[in-house]
Amino acid sequence: MAKERRLLVSYQDMFNILLGLCSFLGGWWLKNVWLSIKDLQKAEKALLSKLSQIEVLIAGEYAKKDDVNKVGDTIMKRLDKLENLEVVLASHYVTKEEFHKSIETLFAKLDKIDEKLDKKADKH
Repeated sequence: MAKERRLLVSYQDMFNILLGLCSFLGGWWLKNVWLSIKDLQKAEKALLSKLSQIEVLIAGEYAKKDDVNKVGDTIMKRLDKLENLEVVLASHYVTKEEFHKSIETLFAKLDKIDEKLDKKADKH
């Protein structure tokens, strides 16, 4: 029975040692996980800080909507002036039909002058 008792104690001691070793390793692992979480939280805060700085830089580089609207209004006014200029210029020009009528009238008069010259040349 003493031998069995020593064997039981031995099994109990091995179980206690194994349980202690598992507890130690589990605690060490949990501590490392906890430290990793803390490091990730610090890194996240740093990234958020950098991100907010980038947002400020980007917002500073773009034009404000009011400024864009002012420039757009100025461009539209100038385009309207060009459009008005086009209408004014178009009123100073003649259409193709009017041009052709004028040319036909001119040629008709030239033909009459040519006929008169021919008649005068025949008289002399």
